Amino acid sequence: MTQLTIDDQPGLFPDEIETFIEVRARTADPSTSKAAAAALENNQQHVQQSVERAVEIIRESGQLADFELRILYIEAWGGSDSLPTKARHWAREQGLVRDSGQKIVNPISGRRCIVWGLGKDDDFLNYHLVRCGECGHVSRELKDSSLID
Repeated sequence: MTQLTIDDQPGLFPDEIETFIEVRARTADPSTSKAAAAALENNQQHVQQSVERAVEIIRESGQLADFELRILYIEAWGGSDSLPTKARHWAREQGLVRDSGQKIVNPISGRRCIVWGLGKDDDFLNYHLVRCGECGHVSRELKDSSLID
């Protein structure tokens, strides 16, 4: 698989980072998590900076799993354990980071992890999350039903 670089994606970084990134907490999260998400959403400069940093690390280091990104991010800029993976998720939502199709094993947990690279993840971007009004269940639905074969 060919590794993409920022140079292969004209205009990919940082101009394509949206000016507002929604920060969400799950319904079942404790109130402290919801308060942290609200505070972070109100500090959009910090959110956007974290996305830029995550993309920069992947650009400089090549394709990485979240556990590798977390180590490099915290070594360079500090922060919470969860911020680097949230920043990578937000970068994916922006079409800046994609699933490379590769998996590696996290040596600590023994679990297989997605390896992330630069570029748009069309399969991900064509879906959005929908919450059921009756039971609260969240599912993924195609944004445009004409995309179904």
